[in-house]
Formats: sequence, C-alpha cells, structure tokens
Amino acid sequence: AGAAETTGPAAGGSVGKRSAAVGCSVSKATVTSAVASATVGASPAGSASSTLTAAAFASAANAARSSGGDGGGVSSNAAVVGPGAGAGASDGGGGGGHGRDRGDEGDNDPGAAARKPLWSVDLELLWDDLRAVVLSAKEVAGSVEQPQARGDPVSDRLLEKAAALMRRMERGCEEVRATLLKVILKEEARVSQVPEIGLRRDVVFGQALTALVTAFLCKVDTQGGDASFWRQMRQVGFLAQFESLLSTAGDEQGMLEDMCVGVEDMGCVHFKLEASQNGHTQVKLSGCRVDLCVHVLLGANTCARIPDHETLFTARRTVNVSVTPVLFSQGVNENQTLANTWGNSSLQDVINLSNFQRLQTYYAAWRRFRLGNIAKSGADPSSLERLQEQVSRVDNLMPQLEELVKSSKTKNIEILTVSEEVARTMNGGRLTSCKSAKDRTGMSVTLEQCLLLTRSHGLSEALLTRALDAMRSEGTRRENCFKNIGARQYAFNSLQVLTLPKLYKPPKMTYGSAQS
Repeated sequence: AGAAETTGPAAGGSVGKRSAAVGCSVSKATVTSAVASATVGASPAGSASSTLTAAAFASAANAARSSGGDGGGVSSNAAVVGPGAGAGASDGGGGGGHGRDRGDEGDNDPGAAARKPLWSVDLELLWDDLRAVVLSAKEVAGSVEQPQARGDPVSDRLLEKAAALMRRMERGCEEVRATLLKVILKEEARVSQVPEIGLRRDVVFGQALTALVTAFLCKVDTQGGDASFWRQMRQVGFLAQFESLLSTAGDEQGMLEDMCVGVEDMGCVHFKLEASQNGHTQVKLSGCRVDLCVHVLLGANTCARIPDHETLFTARRTVNVSVTPVLFSQGVNENQTLANTWGNSSLQDVINLSNFQRLQTYYAAWRRFRLGNIAKSGADPSSLERLQEQVSRVDNLMPQLEELVKSSKTKNIEILTVSEEVARTMNGGRLTSCKSAKDRTGMSVTLEQCLLLTRSHGLSEALLTRALDAMRSEGTRRENCFKNIGARQYAFNSLQVLTLPKLYKPPKMTYGSAQS
C-alpha cells in the first residue's frame, strides 16, 4: 500500500523473478473485517482514490493476522516501502505468511546472494513484496465479489474501494519498476566508467611525470656544481612548483581537475641518482604509480661538475631525492571573468590554499636546513650573507603568499608571481602551463623572465613594459606559436585581450583569431 504513495527514488537493483512464489489465501470473513477496519474514517464513496492509506491498510493487515483466521497477511517486508513502516512486522498469529529474509535469495544457487550487491538483494525483496501486495488486493476484490454479497450495499462499496485499491497498487508497482530500471541503468553506467577514470589518471600521470623529470634534470644541469644544492636534495628533497593559468569554467575546469590530481600524484615519485657506466645520461623507471622510482644515470660531464663526485657517486652509493609537488592556479582569460561574475571559482581557491599548506611544510624543512648550514658553515662571508638573504627573503614572502591565497580578489596574479619567487629562492623547479601552453603561458613565462631580470640582473622597473613587449614580439614565444598553429601569432582576439590582466596583454600586431 505504501508503494502507491511513496514511489520516489530508490537504490538500483534487479527486478524479482519469483512472483509466482508469493501469494496468500484470505477468507471472506477476514478480508471483510480487514477492509472494513481500513475504511474507517475514509472519504465517501466516489472518491475512492484517496481512501485506503498505507497506514490504514497495514493496520488492517495486522488486525487480520491477529484475528486468528485461516489465511496469511501481507508480506512481512511490505510496510518498509511506505508511511506504514513498522506496522508490518514479521508474520505471526495463527495465519501462515510468506515473510522472507536475505538468506532465501538464490534458492537454486547458494552462492547467488553472496555474489549480488546488497542493494540488489534488498530491491529484489522489495519488488516481490509489492507484487505480493497486488495479489493480496486481488484476493480482496475476489472475496468481496462473492455472489451472495452482490445485493448488500456495504459489499458494493467495499467492492468499489477494493477495485480502486488494486488499480492504485498496479500503478504504483509499475512506477517502482520503472524507477528501479532507471537506477539499474545508471549504476551500470557508473561502474563501466571506473576503468576509463583509471586510464585517464594514468595518462595524466605520465604527462605530469614527463614534466617533473624534465624540470629536475634542468635543475641538476644548472645547479649541479653547487654542493649545498646536493645537500638540500638529500635532506629536504626537490620542490616542484606547477603553475596553472586554466579557468574554472567549461572544459578548462575539467582540465584543472585533472592537473590537480596529476600534480598531487607526483608526491609518490622519488629520484635515485647514480653515475652512468657508459658516460651518457639516462632515465629509467621502476616501481608502480603509488611508489615510482626514477633512476637517473648521470653522464660523465654532469658528474664532473659535481663537487666531490667521486665520493658522492661510487659503485655502491646513490643519492635518493624525494619530491614535494605544489600547484598554484589563477585563471586570467575571458572565461575566468564569466566564472568570477556569474559562475564559481572555488576550485582554484581550494587548490591554492591546500597547496600553500603543503608548501609551508617544505618551507619549514628548508628553513631548518638553511639555518643549520649557516650555523656550522665555514664558508666565506659573502656566501653566508647570500644564505641569510635567501632565508630572510622567503620569511617575508610566505606570509604575503598566505594572505594572497586567502583573499577574495579576482584574477590575483600576485599569487603566481610570489609563488614563483618562493620556489626559485628555495631551489625549486618551475613549470607553467595553460590549455595549449603557448598563449597565456607565453605571457606568464615572459613576465617571469622580466621579473627575474628586475630582481637579480639590474633591469630598471621603468623598462619592464618594454622588455615584456620585446620578448613577446621576437624570439622563442612566437616560434612556439608557429610550431603549434603554423602562424607566429598568439591565439587571442580583441575581446579576449581586453579581459586579460595588464601584465598579460600581448603587444599589438602579435595576436589574432586562430585555432590552437
């Protein structure tokens, strides 16, 4: 009875196939008593569709069972699908019922229940119970239709109400059956997507790993002659700072989600450095995705530049380097403008905050390492001054970065520039990307290069804009565009350029509509 009134969503499952096994025989006296009890307080005849409620029917069924008649009542589980839950307890009294438990599933196959999901077993029971209620309603109708009762006005009204009840039961069962079928199809579709998700994660992992190894080898090539760099790699590990310019709207939000997982998976990677036996640098992999070892066999030229490489790399000694990956993201294009105005940019906020906390952990270890070196170092005063300046610089930048990632400012590119400086100061690797890694990435890379010239190589801030225009007009960035689309221009239109932050706008005559 409850199913006809509460046909809302249900968990998916298989349709029951044992409807023939459920049924009951109800005597006329018991049915008349039960239905008469159920119609107490009902609306007048003529509005039969609103008469027998689930609670009333369940109450009548209990009354029939407790009367000690010669028939059984409603299924023991029928009450759980409607407002009458709790009213239909296990079959009892003098009448024999057809209550079941999960142990009855798979009568012909003892292992069937173990192989089925629990929700599937439950819903097979539910479906059988609903059909049992319909059969019970038909029994009601058949009992009231006895010839000797046809002239009785009370029996005529009971017949109308019983027929209306049966129709409602049948409609309710069909609705529940349709709902179960929909949920089954959705569950099958969800399960079928699991291998695709695993494959997608593996593809992202491979791309992120390629970028990570490249960044590490570049760092080894540029700083391999610094003894403190190798001490830091052994004691603190390698910091890999990924920068994303993807927006939190449309397809790019999915790309950003993939990138977030891919970068986080890089925490399962570690490097193992050895001297190559044949004199050439090689990279080999071992392990699995949750514990991947990248064996880097350094060539003779690289080893020769490493201080004390004879003791650092021997036949039985290697350098193990852990990896701390962090990702900072800030959308800068027109889609991010839409997301900030009418959409949702919470994804990049969550990414920035969680990765800042990871960066803080690395910073604490790096700071202890640097201060320890300063305390016991016998280096010349200029080197000590440089080390102290680095620690002081990061000490000032970290609170600033924390304030930036917690602020609500939109298109806050300072998050990117400050995190870049922090990573470089702590000897970290730097990686930047957007969707195609040529347009927004080109703007970001040239900005970072000019800021480096300003901070470390004496470029006047008054010449920053001119330096930006020069780097974006000539050289590597436009050649990168040519390799991608066959034209030396950035794929921005005029509207897109208007929505870019000031420091990310390309020079005139360097952009135009193009397909990446």
